[in-house]
Amino acid sequence: MHLQRQAYSSLSPRQKEAHNFQKISALLADFGYSTTRLWDDTNGADFVAIHADGKMLYKIQLKGRVVFNKKYKGKDLWIAFREEDAIYIFPHDDILDTVLSTGKIMHGTSSWEDKGEYSFKTLSAWFRPLIEKYKIC
Repeated sequence: MHLQRQAYSSLSPRQKEAHNFQKISALLADFGYSTTRLWDDTNGADFVAIHADGKMLYKIQLKGRVVFNKKYKGKDLWIAFREEDAIYIFPHDDILDTVLSTGKIMHGTSSWEDKGEYSFKTLSAWFRPLIEKYKIC
């Protein structure tokens, strides 16, 4: 078998999603979780992570960056994304409520008001502390 590293930037969007799922699943396995991919975006979840003790189950939406979406509200979803070598998995609704309460973003933007979605290309200095505890290295 000939193995050659693939540049992430050369992957298609679907390939990037598959790549990120594999990376995140491998990391979660180190913490006792197994993952199951959901191919039809069930209730907003791309996959579920189930702990070996059978007591903890997380519905996770896989993203390429931080994303908030009105359609995810009330679905008990967690957002997973990668930033360089770090992986973050955070509760969508809890962090959304915190972000909205700061008044720093979203309100009045066409992205949030018209499309119901808001995202960050990079983590800003004021936002990073809000999700730092959800960082998994």
